[in-house]
Amino acid sequence: MGRKKKQAMLTADGYSIHTIEMKVHMTSSEWMNAVHTAFSRANQTGTQTYEIARGAYCCTSASKEGVRLYLTKYDREGNVRPQIKAVINPRRLIDSQSSYLGILPTDEKSMRRVHDRFTDLMRWFELPELMEDWTLSRADLCVNLICPKSKIARELIRTARKWPTPPKYKRLYLENKHKIHFRTGAVDLVLYDKTYQMGQEGLLVQEEKLPDGVLRIEVQYRREYVRRQAKKFGTQDDAWATLRHLTMQSKTLMLRHIERCFPAGDFCKPMLLAEKIETSDLPSEMKARMVILTEALRKRPTVDHAVEAMKLTRKEAKEVLAAFEKIGLSPIPLRKGFYRDQMLSIPHILHQIEDDGSSTVVVEEL
Repeated sequence: MGRKKKQAMLTADGYSIHTIEMKVHMTSSEWMNAVHTAFSRANQTGTQTYEIARGAYCCTSASKEGVRLYLTKYDREGNVRPQIKAVINPRRLIDSQSSYLGILPTDEKSMRRVHDRFTDLMRWFELPELMEDWTLSRADLCVNLICPKSKIARELIRTARKWPTPPKYKRLYLENKHKIHFRTGAVDLVLYDKTYQMGQEGLLVQEEKLPDGVLRIEVQYRREYVRRQAKKFGTQDDAWATLRHLTMQSKTLMLRHIERCFPAGDFCKPMLLAEKIETSDLPSEMKARMVILTEALRKRPTVDHAVEAMKLTRKEAKEVLAAFEKIGLSPIPLRKGFYRDQMLSIPHILHQIEDDGSSTVVVEEL
């Protein structure tokens, strides 16, 4: 009997939003009233409203509901510009017992509950009650990929860290080997081991049992990008409508960024990778370069470093990577000690789940 193939799947919520930021500007007197109310609510609930800088306060009275308020009197240049920022986890807003793994379901009932719960909380804080009265300044889209083994999640992250920085992006180098972070303009793409992060930061609920490996992918949209999307949607003056559009289109938007940052070629162990290159119908000279690149990547930290060591021109490097793409492979070999010979790439996994409508996909191949 053959070895049972392991299945990867998305968590039940699929693609959605896990954090948003809403802002509202007000007069100085309105802001002072809001600060007094924040201190009053903290006293009532045994929570905190505390000063974080001159004229800036943080209120944690609704943190169990996934909401923190930041009340600031001055802008970055020191000018008086009173505003309040609400940082919201929409899933916890509608279910305070939700795991930190959970993200907002995209059904209409859940979206309406977010709107209504926001109104209830803002009314309690004596702030503008409707989302339509606020400005959406940030939206973090998210998908959780459950890997059948923690080894798979770790290997997907390791191989992702080796890819060259995509055009127009910059890489934020982090000491954390369980995470990778790209940034371009007003968009960030972050890939990390969610199970590891929750364990390190003590976010696990006591009774909660998580899969061995959960790969979280986030696409974080800051104010400028949110504004551009709102203009496309025709919702510039309606934060609630903009949020609904972003939530409903989160899959399409996320896949677009994921494909730009992580090519879809599959991963193989060194010997199998060399064999697949040699049996391809590519020119012999190109095959030789491809094999040299895969060998270099066993010792070098990134594709960029390997290309530099090979002294390839930008054009030559582009041609070699295009050759790998043509035969559906990644030049980055799996670790020699990895327990399988072949593994699908992140875009390949996500597209298989999306394209055939199934909830699972085999991520290991022989």
